[in-house]
Amino acid sequence: MPTAFAAAVAAERARGREPELDDIALVRSPGELVGLVGPHADYLEPIVRRYAAGR
Repeated sequence: MPTAFAAAVAAERARGREPELDDIALVRSPGELVGLVGPHADYLEPIVRRYAAGR
């Protein structure tokens, strides 16, 4: 995790807030979504599927 990003996450947590983006995953196919941990938007799979079909 880059230092500036880690500092921003730590600052949010110090204020008692959960950072909106505390982890980012780059995926290129719907199959890679299976490995994601935690909540994600319900529209993520259709978007990734459309992106993968257009390559």
